[in-house]
Amino acid sequence: MPNKPNLEPWKLTHEEPALTTPRFTITKRIYRTPWNYDATFWIHSASDSVICFCLNEQNQVLIERQYRPAIGRVSVDFPAGKLEASDASPEAGMRRELAEELAFQPTELKLLGTIDKEPGWSESKLYVFLARGALNGTPKPDKTESLEIKSIPVESVLDLIGSSQMTCSFCLTTTLLAFRELKLPIS
Repeated sequence: MPNKPNLEPWKLTHEEPALTTPRFTITKRIYRTPWNYDATFWIHSASDSVICFCLNEQNQVLIERQYRPAIGRVSVDFPAGKLEASDASPEAGMRRELAEELAFQPTELKLLGTIDKEPGWSESKLYVFLARGALNGTPKPDKTESLEIKSIPVESVLDLIGSSQMTCSFCLTTTLLAFRELKLPIS
């Protein structure tokens, strides 16, 4: 370990697949640090994702409630999903997800930022959007989704976070970026 920080790039010296699933892969990588240490990392690779802070015609935020097997309970989230190979861009993927999950047709869709999901072990990115529009039609969620859609006042999002009902780290970041864009106080 160096006596002072050395932030030079590390050299990849070895790479091999460790696990492949339909949703993600894990790759074993060995890097040589600038201070000549061989560091082993298990790198997660998956499709990039999109998430959206949606405002309907009444200027209320659309949220989803659904059961999440990984945490064993209902989660309160914003509309989100993984990008598909057929999506021409993150914006196209976000529009597809909004149509599938909510039957939401944005009249405005703005990219607020791109987030490294888990930079310590994952290469995947999350594209954060703000949308304005209307619900129009019938949602067509995939076979593993059973969604309850609600619209709430914008300021109520902070109550969901403060009461630990909305606990997804990506939703918290999305809220921060959306409130900054909308010039709303976070208190």
